[in-house]
This record gives sequence, structure tokens and C-alpha cells, in this order.
Amino acid sequence: MPFFDDSGPQPEHEHSPLWRAITLIGERPEQMIALNVLWSGQSAPLLLAWAFPEWPWSLRIVLTFYTALAFAPASAVLLDLLARLTQGEPVDWYDVRSALSRHWLTSFQTLLPLTSLFVASFWLITWFDAQEWLIAAILARLSVLMLAVVSVHWGGLYIEQATVWSIVCTSFQRFWQRPGQTLGIALVSALAATLGIVSVAGFLLIVPVFIALLQIELARSFHTRKRDRGLT
Repeated sequence: MPFFDDSGPQPEHEHSPLWRAITLIGERPEQMIALNVLWSGQSAPLLLAWAFPEWPWSLRIVLTFYTALAFAPASAVLLDLLARLTQGEPVDWYDVRSALSRHWLTSFQTLLPLTSLFVASFWLITWFDAQEWLIAAILARLSVLMLAVVSVHWGGLYIEQATVWSIVCTSFQRFWQRPGQTLGIALVSALAATLGIVSVAGFLLIVPVFIALLQIELARSFHTRKRDRGLT
């Protein structure tokens, strides 16, 4: 018996990606919360390392590295299962293990380098500030902002099995194709992420799933419009 049973109507051809993401959560809240808990649970070791500074530093480093590395495969599994759920496919615990097996390597080859772009950009900002290179620091901050905007396309492109370079290039292309929609989804994602930061319950229960759904539905909207143009 699938624990993510999905038998409701599919709204993938209705309204905007934001509306579809909200509708999907409203139709299947238990499944979405279960997936969110699986993903957010990977942060538990990091939280323990922060909460208990008296623990041995070696143990705290191990816990921190676990969370840092676990988020890549966990995010890949989350995107995979959400993509299946949004298409009406039932998902059970075997599918979770199967998705982890399929995405274990590719998540480190694709998702981890993508998120590392933000780390590298923040490191550059810190270094430029220390050197008092004003123009370089401003450009580095603009690069972080631009990456944050186009990153709303990364989840959907990852599901399409794109490479790191292809994801980066295509995300910029899609931004120029639909700048308004991309900026709108990025703003909603930023607001949701802020809610997840200030509200532990939001982070644990729904915010990461909501952001992932936005990315999946945004990518699907590009394919739907492309298919509709082909039919006309």
C-alpha cells in the first residue's frame, strides 16, 4: 500500500506554477509533509552539533559534514519523488530507497557543485571586502543575487538529467525568456525560505517541499508551452 497514495485530480495544466504548487499541497498535505520531514531531518545532526558545544569537536565536525553532504542526495530524492507525485504516480518506501540509489552519485556530481557556487561567491565577497575592493565586492554580490534568481530553474532541470553546465546555461536562457515569471517565483521562494528560517515548524513541515514544487512546476510550464506551440 503506497504511503504517498495519489489519486486526486492533477492541476498541472491549470493556472500558474505558484497556484499549482499550492493546490498540490492542499490536495495531498500528508504526503507533502512526510517528504518534507524526510528532507529536513537531514539537518538534525547539524542542529545537535550547534546545540551541544560541550561535545567533542571531532564529533561535532562529523555531524556538520554529514548534514552538508546529506542535503545533496536528500534534495535529489525530494525532487524525484515530488515530480512523480505531481504526475499522479503513487510512491512508497521502496521508491524512496530506489530514488536514493539512482540519485546518490548524480546528486554529488550536479546538485553539490551548483550549491557550491553560492559558497564560492560568499567567500569571494568576504575576501573582496577584506581587500577593500569595492567594485569587485559589488559585482560578487550581484552574482549571488543573480544565481539566487536563476536557481529557481535548477530543480526542474536536474529532474531532466541535465549536467551542471547545461543547468546553469539553460537557467539563464529561461530567465531571459520569462524574466517576470522567474523573478516572481524567486521572490516567492525567498519569502518562503525566510519563513522557514524564522519558523522551525515551517522548515520541518512544508517550506522545502513548497520551494521544490515551485521549481518542478515552473519547469513543467516551459514544456507545456513548448508543446502547445508545437501543436499550433
